[in-house]
Order: sequence, then structure tokens, then C-alpha cells
Amino acid sequence: MKIFYSIIVLLFFFTSELKAVSVDSTNIALIIIDTNGSSIENEPKVAGSMKIFYQGQGKMNRATDVPAYEGNVGIEIRGSFSASLPQKSYGFETRDETGSSMNVSLLGLPKENDWILLANYNDKSFVRAPIAYNTFLGMGHWASHSRHCEVIINKTYMGIYTLLEKIKTDKNRVDITKMDATSNTGNSLTGGYIFSHDNNSSGDPNWNSDQGINFIYVYPKPRNITTEQKNYLKQYISTFEKVLFGSSFNDPEFGYNSFINVTTFYDYFIIGEFSRNVDAYKKSSFWNKDNITEGGLLNAGPVWDFDWAFKNLYDGSNNCFCRNLDGSGWAYHVGTCGWKNTTADWMSQLLEDTSFANNLHHRYFELRKTVLSEDRIFAYIDSIQNLLEVPQERHYQAWPILGRSVGAPEIDDFPDTYEGEVDKLKNWILLRLDWLDNHMLGQEPDTFPNSLSKLLVSDKNFKMFPNPCQNTLYLESTQTITDVMICGVDGKIQLQKLNVNSSDYTLDVTQLVRNFYILKVRFANGEIHNKKLMIE
Repeated sequence: MKIFYSIIVLLFFFTSELKAVSVDSTNIALIIIDTNGSSIENEPKVAGSMKIFYQGQGKMNRATDVPAYEGNVGIEIRGSFSASLPQKSYGFETRDETGSSMNVSLLGLPKENDWILLANYNDKSFVRAPIAYNTFLGMGHWASHSRHCEVIINKTYMGIYTLLEKIKTDKNRVDITKMDATSNTGNSLTGGYIFSHDNNSSGDPNWNSDQGINFIYVYPKPRNITTEQKNYLKQYISTFEKVLFGSSFNDPEFGYNSFINVTTFYDYFIIGEFSRNVDAYKKSSFWNKDNITEGGLLNAGPVWDFDWAFKNLYDGSNNCFCRNLDGSGWAYHVGTCGWKNTTADWMSQLLEDTSFANNLHHRYFELRKTVLSEDRIFAYIDSIQNLLEVPQERHYQAWPILGRSVGAPEIDDFPDTYEGEVDKLKNWILLRLDWLDNHMLGQEPDTFPNSLSKLLVSDKNFKMFPNPCQNTLYLESTQTITDVMICGVDGKIQLQKLNVNSSDYTLDVTQLVRNFYILKVRFANGEIHNKKLMIE
């Protein structure tokens, strides 16, 4: 059956040619790109020019208007599976007259130079990725903002696209500390980093964790990341995995929560399960970590890649969650579909902790009252449907795919209208949320913290430096320090100084081997502060 399906899809691709369509005016942004006769390939980027026509909300836009933006770009095809589809997705860089990258604001989005034009061939509702990003944003995390637009490339109408911000370190995107080639010691070595769990392609520099998970360096960029930075990041993940899969993994002081921001893991899980995203853990999953001064914890996200989400899919495996028609199944059980050594292993282990599962349970039902309510989700979908009422007609004239099986191998019926596709998505969401409401893991905890974020103590009245440290550790406080202990990640004391009774203290750490530790400082008022320490 799987081979038969593949043949049908391939035959459709070969017979599904783009139909010529013209755009006189549109109520969404019109983007026109010209590469002066050069074909756009997977890589490298080809030089071209771009004009964006947009007069504002509720106004019509024409190619004869004064452009809202006009400038140079470098553009290439992006994606893996999506690159095989007739309507391609593109990555582009805004450039100055010399061909260098240039930060600009596009359609009201913050200034940057790396952007994505996401094709909607695999999403006939035009809203799957925007729903996920908009919801994650509503949870209090950064996710890519989106703008729908119609695109013309080299005088050919290409249909409706979604302009997205690329995942990137920036104060308006993933807001973590920037690094450079000199960030090889001390606090600067500890972040910020962005890395992904994904398929390795085009020789991307990568590494396998102790659990066999394939990670790819995203920031610092693979061509820029130093050996010291690679070693630090690998060691951090290696230590985290040793703790997570160790016998005391849920120890409140020395367990997994001293390495991760648990809030981001709750919310990443909820988005992945809400969308039942087959890619949430097996590929296209991103992680980031800032330096110790800024907390130093591992964050799950940003969320990414939802063109296979919110769907019932044929996978060829009877026990695969993605083919269930009743809204059931867990995305983190991706291993049942044959995908091993994924970050789902992390989530499965975290869920072994009753406290983690119960707090996740609480978080989910709190979000159901706000950003995960049907009213909010459907209002957002309706706003996109109304916005695209006319543009979608042109899109489906160019790509006559309604009522047909294209893209991801869905096992549902295929509506022959755009309205039918939106209704199909809404019905899917209703089934999914109903199932999650009745099967959410954990149970309501007796007590719950005011803030879910498990951040390291950053009390302005207590300082510890340098970190990472080689020889001498300095402690300063406005309170009297009574005792100091340095413990291994297993909780065992490695170095201890009692009856310090000083607000300034110098500690010789030369006897400690290179590794991660937990510094415990007790003050005269009885408070105990824990901080993560790296000896290098």
C-alpha cells in the first residue's frame, strides 16, 4: 500500500503543472522577486531583487503602487520533503548594494536579514504553522511571526506564501547572548547557543549525544563555532543526559531541573501534542541555552515545522499515533513509528517524575482557559480564512489541488473547497483537544508554584565569579556567608568550607576536575542559594 501511495503521489507531481494566473490587486501583501533569468537552486543563494507592495490592513495592493520595500536579496530553495513539492519554499537574505546582508523591517516585523517564504502546498488551510507559532507566542515564548502574502517570482505567479522569521539569535527573535570567536572562556563560553535535532544534510557539522541523538549546531553558525564552544555544549548535554537518566534524576536540588527551564519543556510538549506533530521530536526540534549570568539553563524551543501536523497520516505502521482518526495518540511516542534516539527519550524520562507530570497537567488546563481555548483558536483561524477569501481562489487556480491527495500522506477525505479544508482542520482540533482533556498525563498537584520557570538564583545581593572557573572562585554577598559546599551532579559533596562567617570569600578549586558542579551557599539568615558552576 505504501509503495502504491508513493507511485500515485509521484504521478500527481509530474502531472500537476503550475497554471498561469495574473494578479491585478490583492488585499494581502504582494511580493515580486526577480533573479534576472537565474534559476533558484537549493544552494547557494542566487542574487535578485525584491519589491513588496502593501498599503496597510484593509487596503488593496497592486504592482503599480509605490513599493513598501524595495531592495536586493539572495534567495534559495529550502526544506527537505517540502523541496520535493511543486510549490517550493524559499529562504532569502535581504542585502545592500554591495551584496552584504542588511537588516530591514518587512511587513511590520522587526528588523533582520534572514527570512523564509513558506509554501502552502502541504497545508491547504494556510494556517497550520501560524496556529502553532501564535499559540507558543501566547504562552510567553518567542516564535516566528507570520504574514500571508502572494508571491510572483520571475514573472510567474507562485500562489499564497507565509512570510516567516527565521530562527536566529537576535534581541527580537531568540533573545540570548551573542557569541564570537573569542567567547572561549569564563561566562562568555556558557552561552548563548542554539542547536537542533534534525536530519544531517549537506555535511552540516553535528554530534551525537550519549543517548545517540543527532544534534546540529545552529548558533554560533557551523562555520564559526570554535572547538572550545563545541566541547562546552557537548559536555553540558552529556552531563544533563547522565543526570536525567541517572538514579537520582528527579532530585529537587541536583536532578534534571538544575539543567533545564522546565516551563519551556511543559509548553513545548503541549504544542507538540496539541498539534500531534510527527516532527516535534524526531526532526526540526530546536533548543537554546543562554550564559550562566542569564540563567544558563537549557530551553526547549522555539517550536518549528508544522506542515505534517494537525493531520491524520498514513505511516505504514499500525501502532503509529499519527494515523489515529479519533484524535488519540501521543506525539512523544514517535519511537513506535520506528524513530529511535530522538529527544522524545528526554520527554519520556521527564514524565517518569510525578512532579513533572503533575505540573505539566496543571499547565495544560490553565492554558485551556486562555491560548488553548477553542474560542481563541477558532477566532484566529477565522481571521485568516476571511483574510484569504479572495487570494485563495487565485492560489487554487494556480495549484488545482483541492479534493486531491498531495504533500503529506493523509488518510482523511479531501474537501474540494477551501472552506471544507478549514472545517476539516477545525474538526480535527476539536477531536484532539477533547482527547487531550480526557487523557492528559499527571494529575492536578496539591500545591503549585506561582511561577513555573525554574531559574537559577540570580540574586543581585550575591555574586559568584568567574564562572567557568579554573583556580580561584570569588564569592561576594550583602549577607553573611556561613557555609559553602560544592557538590557533584550526583549530589555528593566534593568540597566543603564551614563556619566561613564572611560576606567576601575566596575559594581554591584547583582540586576539582573539569566538570559541572552545584555550588551551595548558606547564609546567616538560614537561606540557601544553589548555583551551577563549571570548573574548566
